[in-house]
Amino acid sequence: MSTETVTPVPETRYYFRPWLTQWLVGANVLVYVAMAVASRSPMDFSIEFSKHWGADFGPLTFGGEPWRVWTSNYVHGGLLHILFNMWCLWNLGALAERILGRWTYFLSYTACGIGGSLLSLWWNPMRVSVGASGAIFGIAGALITAIYFGKLPFPKEALRGISRSLVTFAGYNLLFGFLPGIDNSAHMGGLLTGLILGVLLAPVLHKPSDERAGLERIVFLGVALALFGAWTAVKHARSYVVPLDRATQALRKQEVAQSLPDLEAAARERPHDSMIQGLLGETYIRLKDYSQAETVLKRVLELNPRDATAAFNLGLVYGATSRYDDARQQFAALTQRDPENDDAWMMLGSSLKALHKPADAETALQRAVQLNPKNYEALRELGWVQLEQNQPDAALQSFQRALQINDKDRDSVLGLGRSYLAKHMSKEAADALQRYQTLRPAPSEDPDESERLVLP
Repeated sequence: MSTETVTPVPETRYYFRPWLTQWLVGANVLVYVAMAVASRSPMDFSIEFSKHWGADFGPLTFGGEPWRVWTSNYVHGGLLHILFNMWCLWNLGALAERILGRWTYFLSYTACGIGGSLLSLWWNPMRVSVGASGAIFGIAGALITAIYFGKLPFPKEALRGISRSLVTFAGYNLLFGFLPGIDNSAHMGGLLTGLILGVLLAPVLHKPSDERAGLERIVFLGVALALFGAWTAVKHARSYVVPLDRATQALRKQEVAQSLPDLEAAARERPHDSMIQGLLGETYIRLKDYSQAETVLKRVLELNPRDATAAFNLGLVYGATSRYDDARQQFAALTQRDPENDDAWMMLGSSLKALHKPADAETALQRAVQLNPKNYEALRELGWVQLEQNQPDAALQSFQRALQINDKDRDSVLGLGRSYLAKHMSKEAADALQRYQTLRPAPSEDPDESERLVLP
């Protein structure tokens, strides 16, 4: 948030100490200091560390920790973040405390912070959001509409100056909020909540204290009910992130089968979300459930015909189910759409190899290797195609290059042995077979393929 200040309220005949603003700043700073001590890294806090301290994050907030919509307003991402926000709060808070009154200001600050968190959750529930800026924007919004619509006991010229300063402050900081790494949705949510609050409070700010207190209780009760309704609506619309996050964490741990029920649950809630549907399709492939994978991936391409990942994965399904010509067409279309995609060229070559078109396959695989010389899978497939065309020297070179990149690739070791065998280099072929056997998994996990390399 920008460090631009706002015009101070006109001096009065008695000293006004903004002790509530000081308390709010102190609470934010206290949380920051505790985080800095705990992390031993005061400049920037990690995402996981911020989550631990109460950041707003959809999977956690909707997964049983709704208090994060409030605590996130007192958590900051690092030293510069809190310095900017506290500078703004110090200047703006003192003004709001004087004009709105202490407890009206505090309740407005809290409501606007929660409003900012709710819009942030609706806009991007997978973003980790922290900071007091949503609440600060809300206070600016509340002051703007309270001054414009209210009858405040201050000179009109002074109030007009304050109002212009507040509008400039809000507008400038909203533009600043479009920079990368800034959650501008929280700013907008806080500002919108504040603007509405200011409209509701404007008619009562000039009332006698007893009457004003009763009317403000009604206003804040209504605001609390509205925020609860907004929370319910946002949670209903974005609760899919809870199973999605569980599934993503399981996939990171290679627990593919465990991720499936949560992915299916998220996909049911978001049937038109191509990203979730695509992830589900990829998971089905990893579980070798090709029928389900095909159904889901075709749905993804209906939703987004330009989804190259879904198109690639659908080609993999065709290849895995021996529909090699369908796979060829799928990968050929991908290479036309993206001629620099080495994986698409590699899979096109593999499909052509399966269709017994070794010359065309070699051309496609050479293109893949040209685009990415470190694509050891393309080099391995190229070696097999070259062997099929009785090119043992070229095949040997391809397998050797593949093994320089990944010396644990069993199929490349097998191809190396076959190449030596084709060149009548029996000792080298025997060494390759022995190396292949040390790399292969237990027979229960993989069929015996050693017959592919038969020594004379």
